[in-house]
Amino acid sequence: MLAQTGTWQEWTARTQVLGVAAARCNVVELWLREEPQSVAARVMYARVTTERALDAHRSRASAEDPRRMRQLDELADRARQACRVAGELNPGDPVAPICLLALAETDTAGRFPEHRVAPPPPDFLLPHGPWGLLEAAHRRDAYSREAWQRMLRVLQVGPGSEYLSRRAVAMDFARWSASKAPIGSPLLLLPLYAHVEEYRARRSRGDSMLSLWWVNESITPAISKAFEDWFGRCDPAAASPTDLGRWSRPIGWVAVLWAAGASVLFLLPQSSPVTAESFNYAPVALLVALAMAALWWRTGRRSYRVPRSGTANAHARTERLIRRPGSGRTRPATHESRDRPRSETTRTDTVRARHGKEPKLVMPGSGGELDPEGSPSTRRWCSRGILAPPAELLARWVMRNRRQVSVPGAGST
Repeated sequence: MLAQTGTWQEWTARTQVLGVAAARCNVVELWLREEPQSVAARVMYARVTTERALDAHRSRASAEDPRRMRQLDELADRARQACRVAGELNPGDPVAPICLLALAETDTAGRFPEHRVAPPPPDFLLPHGPWGLLEAAHRRDAYSREAWQRMLRVLQVGPGSEYLSRRAVAMDFARWSASKAPIGSPLLLLPLYAHVEEYRARRSRGDSMLSLWWVNESITPAISKAFEDWFGRCDPAAASPTDLGRWSRPIGWVAVLWAAGASVLFLLPQSSPVTAESFNYAPVALLVALAMAALWWRTGRRSYRVPRSGTANAHARTERLIRRPGSGRTRPATHESRDRPRSETTRTDTVRARHGKEPKLVMPGSGGELDPEGSPSTRRWCSRGILAPPAELLARWVMRNRRQVSVPGAGST
């Protein structure tokens, strides 16, 4: 299978899976004894020794027994030597620097200076770590999934910075990596890996606020970006289907019923007996919100007006456009104007076309002009009491039904 591998991505993934399985037996040592010059056997030996060193380092007993700590250092040194030999046989193979990068997790005492390298410029705010090994793996296999995941793991278990915890440092690295990754790269999933590790750590500590962890506003954008830019753009031949087959409908209904049941549970009392202090006021807030929405639907939606802005004429035109959506006409749609042919025009239309402005309605005995659009002159005459209430009502009726009307004593306007 390794001989038939065509790309570095497949080579890295296959050797990783085989190394995890072969670390529990001596099959790779027997293979290497039979073929000491085999490149694949040397690579697999580096994989196996690295996996054994990591397993020993992650066990709880190694952190408590000094003798086991010395054995761990010897095991890690043996794995580093195997990685260097495999890298010399095939300089272009990314597995050797990836294994060396993974072994940086075992260097808790800081014995190797290549594990405390400053980040590349201009990203000086990133934490110190094995950046040289990551660069070597990236040079051989650009945006290698395992290399960047190994780097994330080293930052998660390594010491934190002066101001941030190690998990916050790892989250910053994951977000930075996702921002640098191209579309279709698996590095877009690094923030999700960091969130998974944070979730596991909180659950091990007995955190009770994990029910809504995956709907957090800082996590859902990362999930959407990974799904759209990575899963949605990967090779269809290598991707799994996005549907659940025959189980999609039952699972969908179970999800809907679960959401409905959870909503009902949020409305129930949380303790017994129910008192004024322990009462769950969520149902009261829900009823108030529903009552306000019903009241608005009943009355408010019909009396709503656009907030006044600009000139009075522009505001009136805006209100007419909102009352008649999709209409480009600036005149109210009365029954007469709606049914009238376009060839027929009234005196109001003639004055508008000739002078480029709206006609003025002169009220008898007022000495002023009344703008049908509701200009400040109308409000000024009404506020001074010059227009009697019947005249004001007549002006409002004319503004609502702009048509040819006859005012006694003033002629036809």
